Amino acid sequence: MKKLCLIILLAAVVLLSAATALQHHGAAYASNDSGITVADSGDPAETASPPPRDSKDDDSGRKHEENDFVRIFGSGSIDEGEKVNDAVLIFSDGTIRGDVMGSCVVIGGKARITDSATVKGDLVSLFSSLSISRHARLNGDRVNIGSYESTGIPDFVKTLFSSWDLMLAMLLLLFFWKFVLRMTDRFLINPAASIVTGFFGLIGFIPLIVLLAISIVGILLIPVVPLLYYFSFVLGFAVTGMVIGNEISHRSGKELTQPVKAILGLLAVLIAIKLCALFPLIGPLTAEVIKMVIRTAGLGLLFIVIWDAVKKRKAA
Repeated sequence: MKKLCLIILLAAVVLLSAATALQHHGAAYASNDSGITVADSGDPAETASPPPRDSKDDDSGRKHEENDFVRIFGSGSIDEGEKVNDAVLIFSDGTIRGDVMGSCVVIGGKARITDSATVKGDLVSLFSSLSISRHARLNGDRVNIGSYESTGIPDFVKTLFSSWDLMLAMLLLLFFWKFVLRMTDRFLINPAASIVTGFFGLIGFIPLIVLLAISIVGILLIPVVPLLYYFSFVLGFAVTGMVIGNEISHRSGKELTQPVKAILGLLAVLIAIKLCALFPLIGPLTAEVIKMVIRTAGLGLLFIVIWDAVKKRKAA
């Protein structure tokens, strides 16, 4: 219990530090009503030399500063013509069509940077997927740590292969369906336990990376952790496909063999997600929530199976 509390506390500290850094980055100067520029320390500075800032007019004709674009466990987009200071995606899916005046940071997520996008600061990606259009304007440095980057790939190809975890889940069902069947049996014992365990596993990702980074042996294990999470997400979709496929086969009264019914169930999940995304307003959010729940269940299931194996070894 103490270890769990420590992990949650570290996650909160990391996220709070990131938010504070973004606030200080965008608040180096502030203007009062008299037009005098005031620095962070509270001392008045000369109005003749304020730092250059980008701004846009609102409906009243006054100019205001751009906001930061931050998404954690969600999705969103920066539309064409829209300006933001910094863009941060943490375990999120985002599309950038407008202008990022500062830096763009992607951690464990997916970012699409279109032809109309501009990133004036640095582009930093950590264990993420980046899709960068050929004519996108990137003015700063690019830091890539364990991320996959695609540039200049036609849009229809990107759309076809955008659901990477679903595609890998299909391969897992084709060649290792017996393994997935065992995982499915374990999941059905207590589905709620898998979801709750996976939720705490997602919270502990960043603190786990930090703890590994400060130890000599742990540094060697840092690349293993994202791969473990990556595989668990794929496992979640494979298990969900097998559960849905078995249910379809049972209700239709047709006995299908494995892995045929598992793949059929996985395709049903894909169709359901795509149909949800078509509804206005809440549709895309609902689709992302469904995918996140499936991935979370896969992560929790993997942790539970590993824990069961450890207990059996100790008992032996």
